[in-house]
Amino acid sequence: MSEQENLPPIGYEPHGGGGITNQKIAFVGLLVEAHATNRPVVLPRFKIFDQITKQFRPLAFEDVFEFAPMSDFCERNSIRIAHIDPKDLPGGYDDYFWKMHSIFHNIPQNKNNSNAVFVLDAFEALVPRVRNAFLMKILREKVVQDNPDFAVVQFRIEKDWQDHCEQTLDAIVPSNETNYLKFDDILEKIIHSELNTKKIFALCDERALPISKEEMKSVALDRFGISIHLKSDYLSNLEMELLTPLHLSLIDFEIATGAARFVGLTRSTFSCLATLEKYARDRRDVRQHYIYNLSGSKVVERTDNGCYWDAHAAALGQGAG
Repeated sequence: MSEQENLPPIGYEPHGGGGITNQKIAFVGLLVEAHATNRPVVLPRFKIFDQITKQFRPLAFEDVFEFAPMSDFCERNSIRIAHIDPKDLPGGYDDYFWKMHSIFHNIPQNKNNSNAVFVLDAFEALVPRVRNAFLMKILREKVVQDNPDFAVVQFRIEKDWQDHCEQTLDAIVPSNETNYLKFDDILEKIIHSELNTKKIFALCDERALPISKEEMKSVALDRFGISIHLKSDYLSNLEMELLTPLHLSLIDFEIATGAARFVGLTRSTFSCLATLEKYARDRRDVRQHYIYNLSGSKVVERTDNGCYWDAHAAALGQGAG
């Protein structure tokens, strides 16, 4: 019997806030802990949170991600997967999520360090099932391949983000950052920057937008001469209704990582991880990924491969506290 088989497995049952990106980060933190302590790992469930109904629903790991790439990763790193029901494990993943904060900060200066390689390999092995779905193929062709002049932009303008900024971020984030920008403020920065695009694919939770997509498109075209496109312009009403908020977010993520030009914000784990995973897949420094939350009149290119949450540090490519 191996040493791992004598040790209790580690894992968690997700609860509380946090979207799919936070859950992915926490899961990799769990793998880091399992690798460091030589304990078996329980693949967690991933929860769907609906901003409209405020309801949570858990999904098994294999319903969200491909099992084979993760199983291969664990085998290569001598991590045993314990096949027990994660519902019986302690609730919450905060400790594993925050474990990753310092690890991310160390990656730019230590790209070939074994811990950095482990983390990058883990994210690379976390393959969402939607990546190989037919509708993802269609979106990838129409947004990424057929429209190279598109800039893909995360419009983090939903009410939950505004509340998070007002209740938490505004009190702790440096004054050289603007945490919440309305969509027209984002567009204003884009047209004054070197990006200077006239076609944008907007990533957002369309059901939770503070204004209608028709009004947003009209303002963008009339004031800025920018044509805005969204997922619902390419997917049918039935497809939009059948896809869960979690799967729609995963689709957004695939578009962001595949885009030639992406604009987001450093205080969003979605934006940071989109850049970091692009680096993990290619192992080449990511260019033409921009941020709009650094104070000023323009979006600026981030040079940190997605590792820093501080906007000034991300633009300079060096760590901050």
